[in-house]
Amino acid sequence: MKILSRFMRIEIAIFILVLAVIVLLNFVQNSYSSSYFATCILILLGLLTSIVLPSLLVTWAALFVLLFGSFIMIFGLVYVPNVERIVLVSTFPVFCALGIWIKYLVGIRGSALSAKDNISTYISHINSVTKLKNRKNAENYFMKYIKFIKDAMEKNLNIEMNVTCIEWAHSRQFKIISDNEYREVLKSISDTLKDIRTPDESIFFIDDATFLILSPKLSEQLQQDLTVITRRELDKIKFVNQNLEHNLQFRFSFEVVGNKELEKIDSYEKLEKKVRRGLETDIVVEYQ
Repeated sequence: MKILSRFMRIEIAIFILVLAVIVLLNFVQNSYSSSYFATCILILLGLLTSIVLPSLLVTWAALFVLLFGSFIMIFGLVYVPNVERIVLVSTFPVFCALGIWIKYLVGIRGSALSAKDNISTYISHINSVTKLKNRKNAENYFMKYIKFIKDAMEKNLNIEMNVTCIEWAHSRQFKIISDNEYREVLKSISDTLKDIRTPDESIFFIDDATFLILSPKLSEQLQQDLTVITRRELDKIKFVNQNLEHNLQFRFSFEVVGNKELEKIDSYEKLEKKVRRGLETDIVVEYQ
């Protein structure tokens, strides 16, 4: 039997509740009409109690009513048939239980919808393979930094940022060979960059096999050292297909954005065009 969807259980629970109310009230009205009003009150109290009180208190209230009602019906002077006694004693606990069940299912649905929204938000901002923020996030980050640079200019401060763009050359050819291995390589590149770049740098995955690193102004020596280390570590990554290892090639492009560059690079689109032109001029050495 196919398992019912989580989003159908609450509808089924409500259907059972409505059906129980209709059947019980119809039975009482036709058989024990004198208890009809009392039964309605007990149904209402059971549902309200389950909604207002925590589940633990509802359980204790239902047990107390069941035990106390049973004691009165058994040992008290109550001139009603046994079936009517059972109905009166059990109505409150039964509808407390139904109310708790529905409240629990509503909570599950709310959690599921919240989780779904969170997942959708996460997917829209984070690449599922590299676990890096996407192009839109890079644009937002860059524009905030540009605003910071402009504000600093008004205070006669010279603030600059370094931009490093890294592209896995010929990545589409490798993707055609093996999409799974292509994803593994992207993940390895992402993990490598996270490990070797400085903590104050922000790494983004802006499109297929292209990574953008935005960072505060680095010294020329540190920039060179980071580039050497990055090239060396990326060269260790191999594309494996049918037990054969293929070396990879990477293109690098660098920009510095500061007061002087704001006239030419005042938007993310201009920045991306400039670094991509830099990638095109970075000649990679072909080897197998």
